[in-house]
Amino acid sequence: MAGLNKTAGDSTRLVLVCNGEDTNLALESTDTIKVTEKSGRSSPEQQPLIFLCSVCKRVLGDSAGWMESDVEDQSVMLKVVSPFVIKDKEPKVSTAPQDNCCMIESLFCSGCSTCIGKVYKSTPKHLDFKRDLYCLDVDAIDSYIIGSTTLQEVPEKDEPLTLEKRSDLEEELERANTVLKVLQDQISALQAQMS
Repeated sequence: MAGLNKTAGDSTRLVLVCNGEDTNLALESTDTIKVTEKSGRSSPEQQPLIFLCSVCKRVLGDSAGWMESDVEDQSVMLKVVSPFVIKDKEPKVSTAPQDNCCMIESLFCSGCSTCIGKVYKSTPKHLDFKRDLYCLDVDAIDSYIIGSTTLQEVPEKDEPLTLEKRSDLEEELERANTVLKVLQDQISALQAQMS
């Protein structure tokens, strides 16, 4: 099992798993491996995943738009992204060896201007599956799995206010009010002496 690791929580991590020709996104935890698959070929039950900019944590996309992943290129390919993803205005020739001189448009996060990936505009035949998809670099994104937070216990509510508790509370407020009046009189007397 070949994979790319990316933190998805305290005890879990996002892993790109390559099994033969099929590449899947998996959520690996310390206890078990829960596979969250999303490829063009199949779409079983899955936990929704949100992709965030690793620098400013803006939402870049989610697993609803996920097409597949590329282990060699270390990228996740989405068909749609959020408005926080900005494309470079001018396509350019990629200098990366695995891109075979493809025409690409760089992708940037609108929040922090970090380069987060690319869109292939022209490709050789063996890279046609990447054309016009948003290829987000795994190193530039974090992910969050919806429902992965642990539940925190809500503190117990105070007991309802009874007549007995209400009278005790009113007595305490009356004593505090008396002390405040005494202090206010003393402060007024001191101010009168200083004037």
